[in-house]
Amino acid sequence: RRVEGRPVRLVLAGDHARWDGAAAADACARIAETQARFWGGLPYEEYRFFNVVLESGGGLEHRDSTVLLSGRHVFLQRREYRRWLGTACHEHFHVWNAKRLRPLELG
Repeated sequence: RRVEGRPVRLVLAGDHARWDGAAAADACARIAETQARFWGGLPYEEYRFFNVVLESGGGLEHRDSTVLLSGRHVFLQRREYRRWLGTACHEHFHVWNAKRLRPLELG
């Protein structure tokens, strides 16, 4: 999907047969839309949510992407999927808070 004219993509890697990629990608785009409204725009040309399915959890932000870790059954378990979305939201927020809004000395 495009958010403010910019591609926002979900990339699934690993055993993601039980994931509805289209629904999860739509949710990630909605996260980007919500945060774009909060911050007043997007600071990147393109953004990717990389979801690595390997029976783990967590995430790591980058300037124009994030790497998320999940399990095969996360999408099918409402509570776990909501937790995954929370992690995706948290990591996307770092596009501003951590990657761009910080002291020059940390650059």
